[in-house]
Amino acid sequence: SFYLSLLSKRQQSISASLPLSLTQARVLEEIASKKETTSSAISHTLGIDKSQLCHILKDFEQTRMIQRKRSQKDKRIFYLSLTIKGTEYAKSLVLAQNRALQKELGSLTEENQVRLISAMRDIQMLLETK
Repeated sequence: SFYLSLLSKRQQSISASLPLSLTQARVLEEIASKKETTSSAISHTLGIDKSQLCHILKDFEQTRMIQRKRSQKDKRIFYLSLTIKGTEYAKSLVLAQNRALQKELGSLTEENQVRLISAMRDIQMLLETK
């Protein structure tokens, strides 16, 4: 509950400058992090329902944020990648997220920032070794 509330607050501050839902932002970031990916891979990685993802991708395609390219090996597969517009938007999203995070962390003392980073590394390590 605490983490969902924290994410929701951060998303609200980001949405003020970039009108994307948290799910849309996650999809855009996933496409940006790969050279090419498929909708099935995104659905699996992010745990998003395929019909919800289909609507998001359709919106991204209509606004020319992404492009689809048919696989040469298997004509049923389409690879997704960001367009120049999508790349610029993804960069803006990262900047907005960084600003929101800096604002939150800026209120912590330097000692508490170090403690937080250490705790986050511990969490990541524990979750990666499960």
